[in-house]
Amino acid sequence: MARGTETADKIALAQSANRAAMACSGKAPADTASQLAADGLIGVLVPEAPGGLDLGLAEAAVIAEAAGRSELAFPLVEEMLLAGLLASSHPAIAADVIAGNTIVTLAWSGRLQARRTDGAWQLHGAVARIPMARSADYLLAPADLGSEGIGGVLLGVGKLVEALRPTTDLEADIPYYELALHGAAVPAGAVIADPAAIATLYRNGSLLRAADMLGVGKIAFETACEYVKTRRQFGKPLAAFQSVKHRLARDHVGLLNTERSLAYAAQCVDEESGEAELACLVAAAVAGESCRRAAESAMHLHGAIGQTRDLPLHRYLRRIHASLERAEPAAFRALLADRLLAINNAAFAGAHPALS
Repeated sequence: MARGTETADKIALAQSANRAAMACSGKAPADTASQLAADGLIGVLVPEAPGGLDLGLAEAAVIAEAAGRSELAFPLVEEMLLAGLLASSHPAIAADVIAGNTIVTLAWSGRLQARRTDGAWQLHGAVARIPMARSADYLLAPADLGSEGIGGVLLGVGKLVEALRPTTDLEADIPYYELALHGAAVPAGAVIADPAAIATLYRNGSLLRAADMLGVGKIAFETACEYVKTRRQFGKPLAAFQSVKHRLARDHVGLLNTERSLAYAAQCVDEESGEAELACLVAAAVAGESCRRAAESAMHLHGAIGQTRDLPLHRYLRRIHASLERAEPAAFRALLADRLLAINNAAFAGAHPALS
């Protein structure tokens, strides 16, 4: 399968990813990593030479959506992203990740301060929103490298287990952690002094997290649709009531908009389009709003039973809210507004140099 695969191939990839994710249900993280590696899902963004599939973000998004739909309790998005990044900076670790022998994860929030000291780097600060950190072998944290910009630091989890603190989280299946460092020293080889690569990693990460939410939003929507067809009130199915129809129609349109925004953004990234950054911001903002709304609607339409643990609806909503804690749609909208304003100002200055 080549980059930019056709629809039939993507459907087959989605089906394969769904089967693989479902097969991981109830497995320990190490066993899950082995299963996903055996199905070739972890190395999707890695070139073929180190053992990857050399596919694009469009295909990775299909896999991330399947992970969300299947409620996969594993940092697959983080593994796909980091396997691609580490293939050039730390090829041996990347090979182990692709093979399912090593688990890596990513800090989504915060930033460390890193300063050179005698050939090494000294780290201060805190990072958070690290999924399954204690089950991982390595975690990547963003770091301010001073004059070298914002890079990343690859940290071995083994020496940091005691410093990792669990955070209160809505999503019990995927525990999250925070990490505070006060002068910890790491070798120069642990630092990835490539601001462009780190920025791309987090940009692509926002898109794959949105794809995960889309998978959750879709299964929540489908669950609601099936329920209102069979649940009867006042002598007829709930689906016969106009207000219910309108609500589900709104949610359906929102999910379709998310799906198309994600597809376009992934295509822009894969084709290295100048619109990639804006497209990713739009997709992330749209996904956060529409997927949360679909999950909330599913709970509401189920009535009182929708609020209980007898149904999986609470898990869907918790997973979406856990993703939103990494970045609210409002934050993406603010970034999008800043970018559009900057583009508009630049265009105005070019058209009216005397007024700029």
